[in-house]
Amino acid sequence: MTGTDWDELLDSMQRRLETIEAMFASDSHVAVEPFQLPEGIGPLPKELRDRAERLLSDTVEVERRLERLLTATARRLHAVSGTKAFDIGRPPPTYVDQSA
Repeated sequence: MTGTDWDELLDSMQRRLETIEAMFASDSHVAVEPFQLPEGIGPLPKELRDRAERLLSDTVEVERRLERLLTATARRLHAVSGTKAFDIGRPPPTYVDQSA
């Protein structure tokens, strides 16, 4: 892969991060395909190392933020499942006297 191809790859990674950041900002949900490193990629050119390190740092921060959101969601789901166990929020059962 040439330096130009690495530029394109890093641009793609940046766009993916921007899409996720926009999702955070708008509280919307966007499907983002997992990143796949292309086959046959050569070594990262030295002149792109700083940019790649910044993208890696930004990616790690996005992962941490997603983990926090997943943990909060899991807690909420656990709380909801606990309230259902006590029939909270459900109408009381209704019985019909069939002997009449």
